[in-house]
Amino acid sequence: MDENETTNETETPAPDGETPPVGAGVTPAPATDPAAMAAELEKTRAALKAANAESAARRKKLEAFEAFNDELDRVKGELVTVKAEAEQAKANARSTAIRHAVETAAAGLNFQDPADAITLADLTTVQVADNGAVTGAAEAVKALADKRPYLLKPSGDGLGTPKRAPAQKPPAQPAKPGAPLVRL
Repeated sequence: MDENETTNETETPAPDGETPPVGAGVTPAPATDPAAMAAELEKTRAALKAANAESAARRKKLEAFEAFNDELDRVKGELVTVKAEAEQAKANARSTAIRHAVETAAAGLNFQDPADAITLADLTTVQVADNGAVTGAAEAVKALADKRPYLLKPSGDGLGTPKRAPAQKPPAQPAKPGAPLVRL
């Protein structure tokens, strides 16, 4: 407050009609009677004892709450770790299911090396359902076989040459004596 400002304090008359002294209500006047002082001291001690008991109870609750928060933080950390491990396991299972389906489809189409189909096929359309069923693998492998037929085993004897027509059998009639022999 400024020095020039004045306060508008009004004195409230006491219930008996007297004006209370200045500063009344701020602190009670100390008792001068020893019995009243002893009673006041016991009352203060009881209030202090109750406050200390309440403070101890709150301190115990606070310690329990802090211990609970520490345990909660530890469990949250473990949960994050477990979720990450579960996601990794799910991704590994998905990858294994796709790999198996593609290799099976490639072997069915007679690929020279079914593992090539995994690296070369467009697997963006391959889906894995929640139950582990894989869809789209056969179509992706078929598209790869159509696009790159040299990945397939050659038809024939496996040596890259087509199969020969069976040799002609000699005639069933025996040759006449003195007839020339026919060479094949």
